[in-house]
Amino acid sequence: MLNCRSSTPFICRSCRHRLALPSRRQLNFQSHPPESTYAEHGTRLRWTWLPEGPARTRFAPSPTGHLHLGSIRTALFNYLIAKRTGGQFILRIEDTDDKRTVADATERICRDLRWAGIQWDEGPEVGGPDGPYIQSERLSLYRTATNDLLESGHAYRCFCNEATLKAKAESRLKSGQPTEYDRTCYHISKEQSDDWAAKGRAHVIRLKDTGEMIKGRDLTYGVMVDHRKSNPERTYRDPILLKSNGLPTYHLASVVDDHHMRITHVIRGVEWLISTQTHLALYEAFGWKPPTFAHVGLLLDEKGNKLSKREKTFDLRSIQNEGVLPEALCNFLALMGWKQDGLKDDRDFLPMEKLKELFDLRFTKSNPTISLAKLWYLQPRHAAVRVEAGGAKFEELVQLVMDAAEWEFGPYELLLAGISNTDQLRSRCKWLLKANAKNYTSVTRFVREQAYLFSSRPYISEDGLPAKEVEYKGKVWRIAMESYGITDEDIRKKAVEVLFPKNGSDGFAETVEELKARVESIVDCITCIFENTKKPQVVWPGSERRIASALVYSILRSWIAWGLSGPNLVEAMYELGPEIVRKRIEKVEVRYVPSPGQAVQEVRHRSEAQGKDAVSADASTKIEVID
Repeated sequence: MLNCRSSTPFICRSCRHRLALPSRRQLNFQSHPPESTYAEHGTRLRWTWLPEGPARTRFAPSPTGHLHLGSIRTALFNYLIAKRTGGQFILRIEDTDDKRTVADATERICRDLRWAGIQWDEGPEVGGPDGPYIQSERLSLYRTATNDLLESGHAYRCFCNEATLKAKAESRLKSGQPTEYDRTCYHISKEQSDDWAAKGRAHVIRLKDTGEMIKGRDLTYGVMVDHRKSNPERTYRDPILLKSNGLPTYHLASVVDDHHMRITHVIRGVEWLISTQTHLALYEAFGWKPPTFAHVGLLLDEKGNKLSKREKTFDLRSIQNEGVLPEALCNFLALMGWKQDGLKDDRDFLPMEKLKELFDLRFTKSNPTISLAKLWYLQPRHAAVRVEAGGAKFEELVQLVMDAAEWEFGPYELLLAGISNTDQLRSRCKWLLKANAKNYTSVTRFVREQAYLFSSRPYISEDGLPAKEVEYKGKVWRIAMESYGITDEDIRKKAVEVLFPKNGSDGFAETVEELKARVESIVDCITCIFENTKKPQVVWPGSERRIASALVYSILRSWIAWGLSGPNLVEAMYELGPEIVRKRIEKVEVRYVPSPGQAVQEVRHRSEAQGKDAVSADASTKIEVID
C-alpha cells in the first residue's frame, strides 16, 4: 500500500480534498514576520526584525501626573526603534479627557523623558512640521474628520442621552442579551439628523459598524480577529467618535493624529490590543493605510497586578529619589518584554548607545514581572561607567551621594566625621565612588552602608549592621584568638604604637602605601606572638600569618568602620585621617556577649568617650556572629 507521505507522486482522495480547502491556520509572526528581511549571517540566512525604512514612532501619554515604569518603557521602545532605523520619535500629549488632566503634567512628562535620556524629535517644546502636538489644540482637525465620515456614510449622529443608554444596557443585560448599543438613532435620515444638529440638540457621533470581519496583524500576537462577528447573534459596537461636548474619544484622536503625523509603527501595551479592531475599522472608513502594530505585555508587580500610577514604589519620582541612574533604568526596562536574542557575553548590561544598535521589534507575549533585584544588579555597573568616564555625568552622581549624605546624617554628624564644608563633602563622596562604585545600588542604601565615613557613631540601619566574621576551617577567628591568649587590648595597643609612633597625629603615614606597610607590621608582630606560642588544635601548622592578618584587619575594621563592608580598609583609614582613626581605635570597643546557641557582638564607644562620641549601652549595635 502506498503512503501519501512517501516520495511517490500518488495523492489519495482524502489528502486531495484537504489540500484543496483554504488554510484556516493563523500565521504567527514569530515565524513569519511581515516586516522582517533576510540578512547574511556567516553561511546562514536569518530574520532581522526591523522596518524596511526609517520608522516614525510616537509616545502619546495623558497628562494625569508623573510617569510610571510602564509608561517609560513604552516611550523607550518607540524611541529605540526610531533611532535604530534612522527615523523620528514624536511626543504627543493626549489631553482630551479634561476630568483627569493635571495642570502641570505636560511639563512633568517632558522633564521625566529628558531625565531618562529619551529626547523626542517632534512634539511639545521642540515643535515640528505636523504640529500642534497637544490634542486639545487640534480639535478642528477631529471635527473635520468626523464630518468626512458623516458625508461618506461611515458615521451617524446619536441623540440618545446617557441615562437612556444606561437604562437600555441594564435591561438587555437582565434579559441575557448583548449590551452593545441597539442602534436607535441609526435609521434617522440624514436630513433629520442635520436638522436636529443645526437646532443645537445634544448628540454624539458614532462609527457605523459594517458587521464585516476585519483582520489585522500584530507583530507580537499574530493575526487579530474580532470573534464577535462570527457569532450567530451579530452585534454592532458603533463606538463613539466625538462626544457631545465636542471633544474626540481616544479612538478617533489616536487614528487621526497617527495618520496626519505619518506614524509608521505603533508600539504600545497589550491592554490596547482589544481596541485595535476599532482603529482598523476607522482606517478603512477613512481610506487610510494603517501603521504596523506591535503590542507588548503589561508590567506586573510581584503580586501579579498591573502597575498603577497610584503605586508609589514604581512611580518615576520615587525611583529618582532612590538615586537610580537613568541609563540603568532604561537598561532594566529594555529587558522587560524585549527578546534580546543573539547577544553573547554580558547580555544584560546594555547602555543606551548599545540599545540603539541592537533593538528590534521582537517582543514577548507574556507579561513580565517587575523585580527590582535586576535593577540593583545593573545600578553599580552603570555607576562604575560614570566614575571611569568622569565629566558631567560623574559630577551628577557625586551630587546625588552628597545630597543623600546630608539628608541622612545632618551637618553635625558630618562635622564629627571630619567634614566641615561642601568641598570636603564633595571630596569624600568622590573618593567613595571611585573606591566603591561596585556597591552603588540605592543612593540611600549606599551612604548607610558607608556610614562610618559620614558619622561619628555606629549607625543602625533599618536592617541592623551586617554580621562580620572570619572563618578558617569552620572555626571563627575569635576562637583562635582566645586560644593564643591574644586580647583586643593587645592589638589596640600595638596599633596605636605602630600607626602613631610620635604619640600623636603628626606621625601618621603620609601615603597609602606607607600606611599599608604599618598595618602589615602590626600583622608581623601578631604573627611573631603566634609563632612563639603553643599552637592550639584549631589552627593548622603554617597558617599563623594568615590568621594574624585576618585578626588585625577584622578588628581594625570593627573599630574604624564598625564592621561595615566597603572600600579597602587602609584607603578608608587614610581618607578619614589620623584624628578620627586614632579616636576610633582608642574609643570604640567590640564586646562579645555569649548567649544560648550563639554569640552576640556589640559595637559601641568606650565609656570614657565624651560628648557626642559617647553612645549609651542601650544604643549599642548588636551584630550576630554565627559560631
